[in-house]
Amino acid sequence: TRALTTALELAEAAYGPGDLQLARLHHNLGTALLDRGDAQHALEQHNTAFEIVRDALGPQHRDLGAHHSALATALIMLGRLSEADEHLAEGIAIETGYATQSDRLSILLNERGTLQGQRGDAAAAAATLARSVEMKVALFGRRDRRVGVGLSNLANAQRLGGDLARARATIDDALDILGGIEGAGLERASAHGTKASIAASAGDAATALEEDLRALELRRAILGDTHPAVARAQNNIGDTLIKLKRFPEAVAYLEPSYAQRSGQTTDAGDRAATAFSLALALAEAGGDLERADRLALEARAALVESAADPAYIAEIDAWRASHAAKLSARRKRAAASASSSSRAAATSARDTATGRSR
Repeated sequence: TRALTTALELAEAAYGPGDLQLARLHHNLGTALLDRGDAQHALEQHNTAFEIVRDALGPQHRDLGAHHSALATALIMLGRLSEADEHLAEGIAIETGYATQSDRLSILLNERGTLQGQRGDAAAAAATLARSVEMKVALFGRRDRRVGVGLSNLANAQRLGGDLARARATIDDALDILGGIEGAGLERASAHGTKASIAASAGDAATALEEDLRALELRRAILGDTHPAVARAQNNIGDTLIKLKRFPEAVAYLEPSYAQRSGQTTDAGDRAATAFSLALALAEAGGDLERADRLALEARAALVESAADPAYIAEIDAWRASHAAKLSARRKRAAASASSSSRAAATSARDTATGRSR
C-alpha cells in the first residue's frame, strides 16, 4: 500500500484531481486495503475512484460496474448490506444495458446472489446464483474455475433454503471442478468451508470440523496467519469444537481469531460473534470467568450498536444470567481467599515484629 500511496501522490501532482489515471490508482489502493482487512479506508478509496469515473464518463458508463462491485465488497465487510445491495443492483442494471451475457454480468450476479443469501433471502439467492452459473458455463465451459466458485456459492444458498441434499451434490460438483485446477487453493478453501456449513446444518459436526480444518490449512498456506479469511476459518473451527464440547481446543482456535478480528476494521458482527464464542468456550473450559463475562458484554455492546438481530442479543443476556451464580460464587471464593491471605500476612508481620517463631 505504501508504493500505491506514493504513486497516487505523484499522479495527483502530474494529472490533476479528476484524471481517470487517479481513479485506477484509488481503486487499486482500495483493493489492497481490503486484502489487509481495512474495509473503512478501502471504502473511502473505492468511493473516490467511483466519483472520478462517474463524473468523467457519466452515471451509466459500463466501466462503473466494476466500481459498484468494489464498493459493495467494502460495504459488506462493514456490515452495511442494504447499501451494498443497492450498488450491485445498479451495476447489474448498467451492464445489462450493454450485454445480456458477459463475464462482468456473471460476476455481479454472483456477488448479488451471495449477498441475498447473507440477508436471509435464500430463494432469491439461489435464483440469482443459478443464473450466474448458467452464464459462466455458456461463456467458459463446465470445468472452469469461475464455474466452480459459482457452484460453491449456489450450494450455500441451497443450504440456507433447507435443500441439503441438493446442496451436497452441488458442493461436491464444485470441489470436483476446483480440485483439477492448479492455483485454485483459495477457491477450494471456500468450497470446503461451504461443505462444512452444509454438514453443520445437517447436524454432522464431525464432518464440519474436518472440512473447516481443510479450509484453514489451505488459507494459512496461501495467506499467512494474519489474514481476515484465516481469522474467519479459526472462528468456524472454534464454533464447531464448542458443539463437540471440546472446549479447551475451541479456546485455542478462538483466541487468535479474536485477537486478529479485534485489530481489523471488519464487520462488528463478526468480531462480536468471535467474542461471544470465546466467552462460551472459556467458561466451559474452566477458564477466566471474569474475562468470559467481559467478552460477552463486549459482544452485546457491539451487536446493540450495529442494530443486530434482537434474538442474538437475548441469547447473550440469557447466557450471562445462567452464569451469574457461577461467577458470583467464584468472586466470593476469590474474596475469601484474599481475606485469608491478608490475615495470614498480618499475623506473620506481627510475629516477626514481636520476635515470635512457630
